[in-house]
Amino acid sequence: MLRWQLYAVFQVSLHVPLTDETRSMISGHALSMMKESAILINCARGGVVDEKELACALNNGVIFGAGIDVFGHEPPSPDNELLRCKNVIISPHSASLSREASIRTAEMCARGCVAVLNGEHWPYVADKSAYNDNFIERKQEK
Repeated sequence: MLRWQLYAVFQVSLHVPLTDETRSMISGHALSMMKESAILINCARGGVVDEKELACALNNGVIFGAGIDVFGHEPPSPDNELLRCKNVIISPHSASLSREASIRTAEMCARGCVAVLNGEHWPYVADKSAYNDNFIERKQEK
């Protein structure tokens, strides 16, 4: 987001990966450019927002509030200042826990089990090197 756009918005909702370019993209300086009525929502990754600066901005009325479901260090330390801010809503990062996502995960798992039992290479194996040892063939020989 261009810095000048922060002046004009009422809500900022973050949905970016954590990269060198996005690390601390919402800094104390960025927060100071926002309206006092602004709400910051971070559904991206911990580290995208400077948590100490956000806590300071919330406690000093620089912005109105925040919604957070990610932290730079998970789980957050009990002394994380954001946990004591009165104008922040904190929830677990649970985007993948929807009913639909849970059903798809179970279906993919079942398809994977059937594929492996049939001696097939399932495309969603995280470590493809598992197929290098002829593991499936050795299991079938027993």
